Amino acid sequence: MAYALDHIIKRRSQYINAWKENAEDAVFWGMTLGQFKEATAESARLRDEIRKMEAGLVALRMQRDQADQAGMVLMDHVANSVRGTPGFGNDSSLYSGLGYVPQSQRKTGLVRKFKKLREKKTGQ
Repeated sequence: MAYALDHIIKRRSQYINAWKENAEDAVFWGMTLGQFKEATAESARLRDEIRKMEAGLVALRMQRDQADQAGMVLMDHVANSVRGTPGFGNDSSLYSGLGYVPQSQRKTGLVRKFKKLREKKTGQ
């Protein structure tokens, strides 16, 4: 049976308050109020433990992100060093193996986007 996360904790509190206010010394299902509290405390304890672990997980994710950023900076430095080292450079197989496009395989970058538009205007 699926419940909202805190539904059971709220219901437990409701049971404890009602039992305490209306029949504190009564025994139901063979249990006193103290025994009921003890028997149902595990759920609350586990939820508290989960909250602590989730907070720790958030902290670990932040540490991971910081380590990733430091690693990316280091990788950039290594790639720049490969480009500047004689015998390797930005046209080497090592540079290509690092995931960059070697200088000899790059396109010129020249783009003529408006060529067709100019041809239509001049009637050519």
